[in-house]
Amino acid sequence: MEENELVNKEAPEFSLLVVKASGTIIRIAVPFPVKVISDIDVYKTGALLMVGLVKVSEQERLLYVIGNIAYQYHHFVIVLNPIWNQIN
Repeated sequence: MEENELVNKEAPEFSLLVVKASGTIIRIAVPFPVKVISDIDVYKTGALLMVGLVKVSEQERLLYVIGNIAYQYHHFVIVLNPIWNQIN
């Protein structure tokens, strides 16, 4: 079994494993906030959105489902701000 196969089994579509800057691995559950870092479709850089599901494409690319549309993860940065999570 390859390492990424294990990660995919341990991280279902309702959560995501994230490595923090400190090196700690945490699991975040959907919905979680993301910030757009490159324009995509109708979303402009800086917009705050909520990820409803996490998927893996057939090409093994990580996808965030936002508003029933799957986008590649690299257009976003996860917002791990406790204040944002308390407001929403």
